[in-house]
Amino acid sequence: MIRLFRQTTAVIRQFRMMAVIRLFRQTTAVIRQFRLMTGGDTPVPPDDGGDTPVPPDDGGDTPVKHNPVVYKNGVTWDQDAKTVKIRETTFTYSQNADGSYTLTAPEGKETIVKSWTVHDDSNTVVFDGVNTSGGITWSYDDDGLIHITKEAGVVVDGTTGNAIEFGNAIITDQGGNTALNGGTVMTVDGDNISLNNDGKTTAIGEGSVVGILTGDNITINNNGETEVDGGTAVIINGDNTKLNTAGDSTITNGGTGSLINGDNARVDNQGTMSVDGENSTGSKIVGDGATIKQEGDLYVSGGAHGIDVDGNDTFVSNKGNITVIEDNSIGMLLDGDGVSVINMGDLNVGQAAAGENAIGIQIDGDNATFVNVGDISATNAGTGVSVAGDKANISLAGGLDVGDFSTGLDVSGNNNNMTLATYELNVTGQKATGVNVSGDGNTIEIAGSILVDKDQKADNAQPYFFNPSTGVNISGDNNDVTLDGQLTVVADSKTTSRSYASYDGAQEHIAGIVIAGDDNTFTLNGGVHFVGEKNVMDDGSKPSASRRGIGDTPLINVDGHSPVYLNGESTISGEFPLGFENLIQLSHGAELEIGADATFDMSDVDSFTYYYRVALSTISIDSGAKATNNGEVELKNIGFAAAWNKDSTVINNGSIGLAMYDFGTDPAPKVFDVEYGGIGVNNGTMTTKMMNQHSVLNYPAEWNLSDGTSFNNKALGLTGMLASYSSSILNGETGIIDMYGRGSVGMLAIDKSTADNEGQITLDTLWVDENDETSLRNNVANSTAKDFGVGMASGTDAYNGALTKATATNHENGVITVYNAGAGMAAYGNTNTVINQGTINLEKNENYNDSLGVNKLVGMAVYHEGTAINDQTGVININAENGQAFYNDGTGLIINYGTICTFGVC
Repeated sequence: MIRLFRQTTAVIRQFRMMAVIRLFRQTTAVIRQFRLMTGGDTPVPPDDGGDTPVPPDDGGDTPVKHNPVVYKNGVTWDQDAKTVKIRETTFTYSQNADGSYTLTAPEGKETIVKSWTVHDDSNTVVFDGVNTSGGITWSYDDDGLIHITKEAGVVVDGTTGNAIEFGNAIITDQGGNTALNGGTVMTVDGDNISLNNDGKTTAIGEGSVVGILTGDNITINNNGETEVDGGTAVIINGDNTKLNTAGDSTITNGGTGSLINGDNARVDNQGTMSVDGENSTGSKIVGDGATIKQEGDLYVSGGAHGIDVDGNDTFVSNKGNITVIEDNSIGMLLDGDGVSVINMGDLNVGQAAAGENAIGIQIDGDNATFVNVGDISATNAGTGVSVAGDKANISLAGGLDVGDFSTGLDVSGNNNNMTLATYELNVTGQKATGVNVSGDGNTIEIAGSILVDKDQKADNAQPYFFNPSTGVNISGDNNDVTLDGQLTVVADSKTTSRSYASYDGAQEHIAGIVIAGDDNTFTLNGGVHFVGEKNVMDDGSKPSASRRGIGDTPLINVDGHSPVYLNGESTISGEFPLGFENLIQLSHGAELEIGADATFDMSDVDSFTYYYRVALSTISIDSGAKATNNGEVELKNIGFAAAWNKDSTVINNGSIGLAMYDFGTDPAPKVFDVEYGGIGVNNGTMTTKMMNQHSVLNYPAEWNLSDGTSFNNKALGLTGMLASYSSSILNGETGIIDMYGRGSVGMLAIDKSTADNEGQITLDTLWVDENDETSLRNNVANSTAKDFGVGMASGTDAYNGALTKATATNHENGVITVYNAGAGMAAYGNTNTVINQGTINLEKNENYNDSLGVNKLVGMAVYHEGTAINDQTGVININAENGQAFYNDGTGLIINYGTICTFGVC
């Protein structure tokens, strides 16, 4: 009876206790939910949900066996064994005096469960707890995820802090972490971990690491600031990492912001990142398939790397501005194949007061894609973008500004495709290069314009006056470059006082396009523009004192078997107090073709002086190179082309106009100057005009000088085509040479050279431009026909002798017409010969002057032992009163096998 009473009393007491506890817990749950909703933070006692089975008491006679309870979120509770298995770890538990439970892992580690709740609807159990030392709370949710929250800051000095060895966890760090002197704050080993960092991350000292996370599918959301001085903020070893940084970061002294070893990493940096010092790195990824979004600004200095990726198939998107300064600093280093970069921010590389050789973005792998829509600025030996791999696709749509000693885009790989749709590409620094290509098989399309204009107001302008800056430099083979915009090169001349037999100063060195290599193709569709400036430099005393005269200023320089196609409108304008020459330089098999719709004009030249030099030309052709004009060219005081050495060739299929103005006491040039085995061919129209009578020179009388490439130095005017020193020139069947003014010579052969006419040559030697207000110099010779002009000539009256074996031939279909005064053909010097197999017409027009007297209008003339042959098919038509078929100064030889007609009577 007593035993039955006691058992009954125990049951009643237990039932009442369970009811009270259950009521308390339900009330507590309501209070907790209310506080969560209202922000309350009063501690809540542990809660097992009121559903934990309580075994009936049999008075100690018969134990009750309970089956383990298995929950769907990876928890198994074994009441009899007093264990709870969470995932793969089995903990023993014991209840504490405050109602909490202590869980003990097999290795002895302990944690506290503050709340233990069963959800019957989902058949799951959730836990809320804290670590035994405090400062960290944790929970286990219905989905089997572990949530860890660290509230207080942690400082670890030379030791290792917390170790978390499980996955499928969410870690929230609110207090911040500091690792000092090689210490490590946290190590996490497991997959599917999310780490939310709201506090400040600090790693100071070599080997100091705030967090080492090992596992796949790790996500870090860093909302706090990061400060690294020699240490590492976070190391992640595993695939599919996500690192999102919203706070600002400062990394110095060889430190690393983040190091990810694994594939398919995702990095999003929204904060400002500052990286300084050798071996310092902001974000380092070793693995394939990485994606990096740089949304904040990036500042890199002291030899550091901002973003460093070693792996294939990397994708980088940058919206922030990148600034890179000092030696060996790199904003982004991408080493691997299949890299893709989109840069929407501005890229500033180099700084005048800082170290040199910084690089904005460097791509070292193959098959890269780089798209830039931001502005790029490089100075102080910096490089904006460097591509060292092969088969890249590169597109630049922003502006590109290149300063001192720098390169905007440097491509050293092969078979890359590049599109530069820049709204401006300005090369303004000293010894700077806009685009440098040293690889082979690259294709470059430049949609914008290029300006090369060294800043002559800069402090360093004077010492680098003779060091050229270049728009585009190509040194490889099989490259294809197209410029749809305009190429403009500005050259400054610094003048000084007049000095006898010296230049009055010096012109800077500068270049537009430079190509060295074979089988490169360059197409310029927007034309080229050369602008002259005078005395822009504030203090140019040293350059001007050198008196070096004309500078090396090629708009285009091609060395190698490569063609260049020039289309569009090209101009030369401005001031050239020291002159210019060789704006287009071709050598070693290079070819230039000026398109049929192209124009080349220098009507806006304000001044042009070249100090008695002869044979200045716009185009220099050497060592087997070739230039062909199919367009329309208008020049002032400078020849079209000089072709030197064997097989160097110049051809005109279009029209070339050359006007001579009285800019100074300079000898008139030649439209074609072909020497030392060169070849010249005219199939188009060639027109020359002596615009000012005062520009006709008696060269020996003026300067006691003579020109060995001119026929008559005592009445020196323009020459259409010159062949000297074993060269040849041809005026083809469609070729027309029209020459106006005194001293004109249509075709001239000197020293074992040949001149052949199959087209038309016309001279009007007494023509004077209606706007000419100058007069002929008193010392210009006027005693014989050659002193007025010659259609075709051989030999020279230069001081060094007439030279020998030059022959000029007017072929059967060739026509030479001379108006008013001059000679159809003339030979000067022993063994120099002129041969007429075609027609020579002596005519008069409105410019005729009947007071000139005899020997002024002659069909064929010989001087100084020259020879003239009017061959069997040769005809000389005389239709002017002062005309005569032949003239011999008494020393030469004239042979007539042909026909002489006077006013139609033959």
